[in-house]
Amino acid sequence: MNVESLHLTLLWPLRMDCLALPDGVAKCARYVADSPSWSKCDPLQVSPNNPVELRHAELAYFHPFTRKLLFEGSTVLERRDVRAMRCLIATKRGVLANSELTLNVDCVQLRLFETGVAMLTVELSRDEPLPLDVTQDLLDQVRRAYRPYWELRRLGENKGVEPKESDSGHCPVHVSWMDEKGHPIGNESTYGHGEAKQRLLRVPVVQPAISEHWRWLLAPLQGGVSGSGGWCYEQILDERIPAMAHLSFANPRALTSGDFIRLALMDDSGSSATLPYAKEFLARFEQEHCYDRFWEVEPGSWMATRFMTAGYSFVMTGEKPPDSMKNEDWYPGFFMDDLSGGLAHFRHHYFQLGLLAHLQEASLLVLLDQMAAAAQCLRVEDPQDADVKKARDLRRRMALFAGRYWFTEVTNQVQGRELFDLWRRHLDSEKLFREAMEQIGLLDSVLADIEEKRAQDWRDEMEKILGLGAMIGLGLGFFGMSSFVGDLDQAIDYASEQDGVGGFLAAAWEQIAWGEFLIVLIIGAALALYIQQVWKVVGKRKREKKDT
Repeated sequence: MNVESLHLTLLWPLRMDCLALPDGVAKCARYVADSPSWSKCDPLQVSPNNPVELRHAELAYFHPFTRKLLFEGSTVLERRDVRAMRCLIATKRGVLANSELTLNVDCVQLRLFETGVAMLTVELSRDEPLPLDVTQDLLDQVRRAYRPYWELRRLGENKGVEPKESDSGHCPVHVSWMDEKGHPIGNESTYGHGEAKQRLLRVPVVQPAISEHWRWLLAPLQGGVSGSGGWCYEQILDERIPAMAHLSFANPRALTSGDFIRLALMDDSGSSATLPYAKEFLARFEQEHCYDRFWEVEPGSWMATRFMTAGYSFVMTGEKPPDSMKNEDWYPGFFMDDLSGGLAHFRHHYFQLGLLAHLQEASLLVLLDQMAAAAQCLRVEDPQDADVKKARDLRRRMALFAGRYWFTEVTNQVQGRELFDLWRRHLDSEKLFREAMEQIGLLDSVLADIEEKRAQDWRDEMEKILGLGAMIGLGLGFFGMSSFVGDLDQAIDYASEQDGVGGFLAAAWEQIAWGEFLIVLIIGAALALYIQQVWKVVGKRKREKKDT
């Protein structure tokens, strides 16, 4: 059995902590756009493949608050130099002649969000028939961001192990990009033996190494630990990039239960007569993974479209009319219609649903990770200003996410609502949101304790300073300004009897009571110190309130 046509969209969420900083999205966009490969684009741009009527339908599909986020609140960059992907698929039948595939690259875009998440989207397509098993292996392998594991074989007793010739598990043999003329461009990922493999094995494993063709595509961004400085990205999920697939068949009703399950879960190929997992485990597959609003098993029905999702995957299967029907007015049929039918909805309406679902999941995972790190650093008994500021920033970001990015309904269309609910249910987004709210509540509690401790410390310091001020006041009251000059009238009369100004000053100098003068001098210094301490404490309190 063949897949007549294939459209595959990869939605890869990446963690970039720099995007959550003030003006982080704008600065990152400028940095990426300054490279020769990337340029900024309008999320609603119109092109021959995206006419204004199609863009209008996409816009009208969503609620106003959803449109504001999708089309006004995102910064989008794209690259147009990559026009095709060439990959050699490793099938269970071995490396076959028809497993060397060339896929069209219809779109490469990078979306930046202030939640600290960047979303790379790559749209691939192929209009020529492919064997079903090759298609299943393609869906399983091409979406791998890095090697999940090595295929190993034992050499014998006490001889250790070595990689098998089949090399990396669930990966193609090699992947490369091509330009519009069909010439290789950028770095190629080879998953077999060779220099790249040996280099990888020599490097201490800190985190999985992103495959070379993906690293090249994301340049000038650098893979690494997000938040370590620079414009670095970090993997959020495992090596499986979330994907959406639109697959057409001459007769989709000929697909077996095993075929549907493998396609829905994007598992590797297997016999159509078998199931990939235990029958009891798959007993509720259709209830939990399928949306059959337009699917009927009976032959002859026009309802031949099936929607399936496992969270990380979203698959549409439907019917492609034979080429002999090309002259008919209704050709190519609803499922293959790329202007107002199923394919158009897949590339636009359902793409936006998937973008929102995966953005919510990725943003919550990033926030939860950062909240856990912040909770470990916060200490009520010895709070550090940097840790407190980070925790307060997380509280602000969570409020921003809850108010702008978190919504459980994105459209008034029943089908869109139900698909979005099914998608989010498999991603377990509601559970993640509850956990994030609980974590932010715990952080709020710790911050409140820190604030109370700081307020108590401030009161204690003010009591000490006020006590010092009271002592200074008593001292000044006891030692009046006239006390350090004997009898003031007598001193003036005595000084007036002297000859000239010099004699007057000399006589006045003799009358000063130096002991009292020294006491007043000490009290004055204490007063200056008192004012300095008051200024310091008040300034510290103002800074703390400003941070709050």
